[in-house]
Amino acid sequence: ELPLQARYSGQLGAGYLLEQIEIVPPTARIRGPKRLLDPLSQLMTREIDLNNLVSTIDMIVKIDLPSQEFQIVNQGIDYYTAHITLAALPVKKRFDNVPIYFRNSEYVSLINPSTFNLFLEGPPEVVNSLNSSDVYGTLDLLEYVPGSYQMTPKPVVPRQVSVLQQWPIISLWVKSTQLSDAEKKENERLVEELTTPYPYPPEP
Repeated sequence: ELPLQARYSGQLGAGYLLEQIEIVPPTARIRGPKRLLDPLSQLMTREIDLNNLVSTIDMIVKIDLPSQEFQIVNQGIDYYTAHITLAALPVKKRFDNVPIYFRNSEYVSLINPSTFNLFLEGPPEVVNSLNSSDVYGTLDLLEYVPGSYQMTPKPVVPRQVSVLQQWPIISLWVKSTQLSDAEKKENERLVEELTTPYPYPPEP
């Protein structure tokens, strides 16, 4: 009884790497001349074509017997399967004109510019599906009295995504005019209606 080793070739689809190939069952029993059996430490599968593969997949494989004098004698095994596991390489993507929302604002406030830019990294299926309601920034104005400030918005993105870079610094002017209760509620409603359920970094 000898362990099975996968033989493969081909270039995976862009953005993917091979994590592992597991052969099931992992061993095969063969019969043949002792002089040919003794040097063997493993058996190879016939070549598995990985060309342009972009997802984890199971394939039926055949054993490549090194001599016509060998015979497979496994009983009750109809076929061998290769469990091919791929991993997606993280992708990087720039998002321009990301909106900024105020939180806990007591006063009429203005910012310039009104948007900022993010450079994000994460799983391709997540990053490539992001839209304008999944990525945004917030400014918590709870402790800010009237005056002018230089601010860095807090980016809010899905948990699986990392923020590599953000720019520019935002100029904030907090005026002495207080917001009405209706205006405060409207500011909070705008943030609450956004769709990112698992922000990064996680809320404390």
